[in-house]
Amino acid sequence: MDPLSKTWVYMSNRPFTDLEASEILRSLNYFTKEWTAHGFNLKASGELRFNRFIVLMVDETLAGASGCSIDKSVHFIKSVEQQYDVDFFNRLLFAWKKQDEIHVSPLGALSDLYDNHQISDETIVFNNNVATKKQLEESWMVPLKKSWMFSRLRKRLIKIER
Repeated sequence: MDPLSKTWVYMSNRPFTDLEASEILRSLNYFTKEWTAHGFNLKASGELRFNRFIVLMVDETLAGASGCSIDKSVHFIKSVEQQYDVDFFNRLLFAWKKQDEIHVSPLGALSDLYDNHQISDETIVFNNNVATKKQLEESWMVPLKKSWMFSRLRKRLIKIER
């Protein structure tokens, strides 16, 4: 896939079992092979990372993802949500990695997790807002101090110091 391939990351509120992951991968492979925009096959791929994140990519050098094709992908993700009773669209959750385990917490708990030393400046967090394959590779998993969340945390820390 081209480094500028359009990329979407969907984070589940819970990890999938190995059996669920296998079924989802099968569905994901079928969807990406059949995914079209205005009748043209898209050069697309899909992955399931850490049994929790669905990553969809479209190489737009051949055919671009249109509104209709994006709607199809959202419909696919919503069907996975319903089938496995998960939530991919809760933007008030964030994921972080401690040792080899992925945790998902409410964004509102960020300060408490930081204050209680469960996470630190170096804790790996996931930026699910990446938009290209290159961004996925370079800035999807970053230390908290290099994430958009750190500025939110920093504002709170500055208020406390005053």
